[in-house]
Amino acid sequence: MKKTLALIVVVILAITSSFTFFSCKATAAETETAAVESAEETAKTETAAVESAEETAEGVVAGKPLHFILVNNMTTIYNFIPDYAGAQAACDDLKTWTGTDVTFEVVGPSENDILKEVEAMESAISKKPDGFMVICWDPNMLQAPIDKAMDAGIPVVTIDADSPQSKRLCYVGTDWYTLGQELGEALMEEIGGKGKIAATMLVGADNMETAFQALQDVVANYPDVEIVAKEHDNGEVEKSAQIAAALMAAHPDLAGFVGFDAGSAPGIATAIKEAGKSGQVKLVGNDMNTAQLQALQEGTEQFIIGQKREFFGYWGVMMLFMHLNTSIKFTSDDAKIGAVNIPPRVVTGFHYATPDSVDLFMEAFESYTSGQ
Repeated sequence: MKKTLALIVVVILAITSSFTFFSCKATAAETETAAVESAEETAKTETAAVESAEETAEGVVAGKPLHFILVNNMTTIYNFIPDYAGAQAACDDLKTWTGTDVTFEVVGPSENDILKEVEAMESAISKKPDGFMVICWDPNMLQAPIDKAMDAGIPVVTIDADSPQSKRLCYVGTDWYTLGQELGEALMEEIGGKGKIAATMLVGADNMETAFQALQDVVANYPDVEIVAKEHDNGEVEKSAQIAAALMAAHPDLAGFVGFDAGSAPGIATAIKEAGKSGQVKLVGNDMNTAQLQALQEGTEQFIIGQKREFFGYWGVMMLFMHLNTSIKFTSDDAKIGAVNIPPRVVTGFHYATPDSVDLFMEAFESYTSGQ
């Protein structure tokens, strides 16, 4: 099929380990050249990648503007800046590759409030966007609005945190079980496989509960290690610091911490420094941000695993676009067999910050926060 959107299908399906990346070699100039060729010339030219931008792909007019809504429960927290940058990069790429104007907006509360996130999505459904990307900190509470949107014919993909029992089409994000394993093994190495440890996180969030289960599974292999606490920090640095300080007071022999959300490790690091226990109480954390990278440089934090957050927004946009426009079909009646035309799960992988690479990650994150 010679239509523009069919060309992009080859580029962006198969992002997980069971797929292979391909490079999109069609430039905007090539697209415009091919678009003005006559039908006869196009048929004769095997190298022509696209047809007129006015033609349709599976009934959708190429170039039809699309608007997506990203629903979050903490819209202004610095941790999500890479997510938004990734979504914008996808919009820019799709404009270059297909001529389609794709835009997105972010809705939801500025601070962690699941009820307000649900309300924000309920309200956004009435806007009838072309698709939703939803960060599901509470998979159960967000299931109803996700299903409502899907029933209304508005496609939904979840990013970062999933609602696996909902009708969502696809989850884009981290393999949180592997993340929990990696953090657990890193902490076991730091504490020598013995001692008391604690974790702070968003208790109840599907992704972090999965990671915590992985931590428990790792600890099960170390009989001299005990998890003494699993605390809810609401994603807030200040609350995480208060929890960590209280835990160190209650357990003077505490050997280490695991921080699962973006506010966890920065708060724990603050408490460790204030207690004068930098390097004594070990800390491993999730997510690249300035506070954690500084803690790594200072020796207060020993290990950081970073999610490739730019991919959350990027492939979230791409999966919605592909669902709406791909020509891929598995049977003559995919609806009857329940087949979905995009992958159900896109795993985005990890970064690892080390003393040798910390400056590069610091530079990258600061470029986002400075708006460069």
